[in-house]
Amino acid sequence: MPSPYTRKQRKGAMLVLIILLFCFLAYALRGFITSFFGALIIYTLFRSWHQKLVEQRKWKPALSTTMILIVSFLLIILPVGIVVYQVANQVVQLVKDPTVVTGIIAKIQHYPLYQKYVDPQLLQDQLSRIGQVAVNIFGTTLNGLANSIATISVMYLILYFMFAHYKAMETWLMQYLPFSPRNSYQYADELRNITYSNVIGSGIIAVIQGALVGLGFWLFGIPQPFFYGTIAVFASFIPVIGSALIFIPGSLFALASGETGHGIGLLLWGFILVANIDNVLRMVLNKKIGDTHPLITFLGIIVGLPIFGLTGLVIGPLLLSFFVLSVQMYTRNYLSKPASEKELEIKIVKEESTDSTQNPSDRKEDTDTNK
Repeated sequence: MPSPYTRKQRKGAMLVLIILLFCFLAYALRGFITSFFGALIIYTLFRSWHQKLVEQRKWKPALSTTMILIVSFLLIILPVGIVVYQVANQVVQLVKDPTVVTGIIAKIQHYPLYQKYVDPQLLQDQLSRIGQVAVNIFGTTLNGLANSIATISVMYLILYFMFAHYKAMETWLMQYLPFSPRNSYQYADELRNITYSNVIGSGIIAVIQGALVGLGFWLFGIPQPFFYGTIAVFASFIPVIGSALIFIPGSLFALASGETGHGIGLLLWGFILVANIDNVLRMVLNKKIGDTHPLITFLGIIVGLPIFGLTGLVIGPLLLSFFVLSVQMYTRNYLSKPASEKELEIKIVKEESTDSTQNPSDRKEDTDTNK
């Protein structure tokens, strides 16, 4: 019995079915999207190491994969998890303790400049809002850490198969990605540069700035320098205003406490050393690793933080960078005219301009010659 559907109808129905199944799977696995991006980041960072161990040193893929998974956990996951947990716990306890906030307000309200120019209720309202934001961000992270075992387990499960079968996976991607082989390799190189820039470059700058902020707090007698230096590491991912979110309130606290010299010293320390080290390091690292525009980083953080929490500091800019790269490649490959067509147009324009500038007598001689 012949089928009641044409080949075109069957093709359309199959495409709709594939899209529906993909949407269903994406919705069902939405809770593990962080696992996928985490696996992609770690794979990009350690792929060259794995390739050298397997292809040059002739290690077995399973052995190399196991070693890289252990190293990545000890160097990245474990330290970051411990630090984030400690900082989140302290932030929540700090904001929930009313004596801390009221003590800061009392000290600042006795400062002469505050009594002269500032509304007494303004500071209390602003501190309450800042505290609530801190509780929301770090409180969510604290609760997420308690339930992150499944996320990390899925991430490492994905990583294991990515590393153990990296050749088959990359061959499959090259086959099904909608790019030519040359564009696929270019896309892979750009993704690697973007990942290195956002993860390694921004991470190095953030750690150095956080250490300098903590050192400044210690030198100028601000309490808990390690705690606020650690917070400055996360704040430093935000372009332009990052570390200033920490050392400016610290200097204001010192001024309100009557330590005018310490407050001014910390302010100068922050703007002269901490803020400028960002520009110097970024210039050096951009030559070694790759450049990501600060606006992409800033907008990526705005997108990433509400969805991924603190991991959005890295995943958000990566996603936005991937989007910009995809648009650039699409424009270059499908909207721009091929080089041969451009050269033909340039040649035609030159010939027309030559004909238009030629003397009438010359054109007449050419006509007679042709005759």
